[in-house]
Amino acid sequence: MAETGKSYVHDFLDINGRPVLIVVASKHLPAVKFCSVETVRKEYFTEATVPVAFRE
Repeated sequence: MAETGKSYVHDFLDINGRPVLIVVASKHLPAVKFCSVETVRKEYFTEATVPVAFRE
């Protein structure tokens, strides 16, 4: 783990055998808020840009 605790290399490799770097978002963006899919859909995307994972 980095001294700052902002990231670390995961104990397991990805499906291609590569190391996986985990970034702790809350360490980079202390004001991170958790909200519902509906809120994310309404506040961060337009109907044209909503990712498939957020569509109904």
